[in-house]
Amino acid sequence: MTLVRIIGGVPIGYPPVLSYEDAVRLRPVPHPFPHPPSGMRAVKSVLVMAGSLKRANPDLSEDVVLIRAMRDSNLPKFLIDDVELFQNIISDLFPGVVVPDEVKCCASI
Repeated sequence: MTLVRIIGGVPIGYPPVLSYEDAVRLRPVPHPFPHPPSGMRAVKSVLVMAGSLKRANPDLSEDVVLIRAMRDSNLPKFLIDDVELFQNIISDLFPGVVVPDEVKCCASI
């Protein structure tokens, strides 16, 4: 049993039968501005938050600002069991840095 029928001299059926010219004409056109990988969106959100924190607190060191941005943007996503692991990773990445709990923040976050 064939799934292709000839109607008016044109093959019709599944899989679609296309000429090379039609295949080239119908191929997807790449977007002029390729989207970054999804992991980069998380990095961008941390950087945007860090920029907002730094503008609101220009006297804070960049280490403290980055730790606060990573902590504030990631902690809501974690299960309670993973919070201690995350805090240990942060303390390994930034040894000896003490982060104050209360830091002035802007309203846009």
